Amino acid sequence: MTGWGCRGGPVPRGDPHGAGRRRPLLLLLAWLSLGCGVPSAQGPTLGTAAGVPEPPAPARPRRQPPRGAWGPWGPWSSCSSSCGDGVALRTRRCLRSTEEDTCAGDPRQYRLCQLQGCPGGSVPFRAMQCSLYDNKPILGTSARYRWVPFHGAPNSCDLNCLAVGHNFYYTFGRVLDGTRCSPGSPDLCVGGRCLSVGCDGILGSGTQPDACGQCGGGHDTCFFVHRLFQGTDPSSGSFGYMNVTKIPAGATHIKVTDKSRNYLGRCGRCRPAKGRSQRIWHFCQSDFVFRGRILARRLVGQETRYEVEVKTPYRHRFPLVPREYLWVPNTCGCPPLREGDEYLLMARRHVNYEHTLNRILLQGDGYARPWTLREHRLVQEAARRCPQPSLP
Repeated sequence: MTGWGCRGGPVPRGDPHGAGRRRPLLLLLAWLSLGCGVPSAQGPTLGTAAGVPEPPAPARPRRQPPRGAWGPWGPWSSCSSSCGDGVALRTRRCLRSTEEDTCAGDPRQYRLCQLQGCPGGSVPFRAMQCSLYDNKPILGTSARYRWVPFHGAPNSCDLNCLAVGHNFYYTFGRVLDGTRCSPGSPDLCVGGRCLSVGCDGILGSGTQPDACGQCGGGHDTCFFVHRLFQGTDPSSGSFGYMNVTKIPAGATHIKVTDKSRNYLGRCGRCRPAKGRSQRIWHFCQSDFVFRGRILARRLVGQETRYEVEVKTPYRHRFPLVPREYLWVPNTCGCPPLREGDEYLLMARRHVNYEHTLNRILLQGDGYARPWTLREHRLVQEAARRCPQPSLP
């Protein structure tokens, strides 16, 4: 009699009688040892490897193709402008085989080229680009417009032009390379992007001078100077200031701090001069007394510079020109001067120790009153209280 083994083959079976009675037990043990079992509805038979998941094979690392190498830079192109500021371009090629990836980096490089200034009366570069579309059909109509630059659009490197006499502007694509991003900005537009000029002259390089003034340096070509001033000597400088120290030529990143309660560039409440006695005193002590209109205001370091149109000079010990710069030794807005308004100003001449500065200085508590006909009469009255100066 035969049965079936693990692999479905016949297994001989003996007589169930007599000495052959032990064979079924031995056969069962051999059957189990061979990995056979009784099948069930729960899963595979005992000893079957189908129920044990095999571990996944380790993923092979993906081989990255090598990158190509850049060839040398080509020569610089000519400047994009014939005067003023412009940009020059140079390119390089990526040297690679078919199996290599592209080179990392930019194949183009731009640098600032500064030529001699444009002649007086020249049309600004952006305005010239807008004027190229004057009296040409636009917007799908036959209407003709004159165009001037418009600087209020989102992208400063688009050629945004305002229709003269109308309240709309039109974008004529990108500005030409080398156009200023905005009036007075040192940044230039290249390829529709506004790029800053690094100290190496390369646009977009981001290279900055270190604390020693070296372009791209590591702050290791100069030394640090620290001094503490503790003195009670009387004032020895101009306008009651005290000469503390001399700053060496070429010094950078200068920081002056004051731990006392004295005034050192701190802003507080403005205390403008007013009243008859102060008006007379300031008039007699000032080198310049004039009616002026504030044209522009700019912060320069820890000082404020006003561009002033001189309207009526009442007193000047030194020559005055129709346009002057008026300096205030703080950035606090004291005395308060607003652009477009006219004031009666009393200031002094300021010449530094090295005679490298010669300017008109208005102290924070100096006399600066809005000009009115009443102020005009009062200043003429104050002029009779002190002798008229003679021109040098």
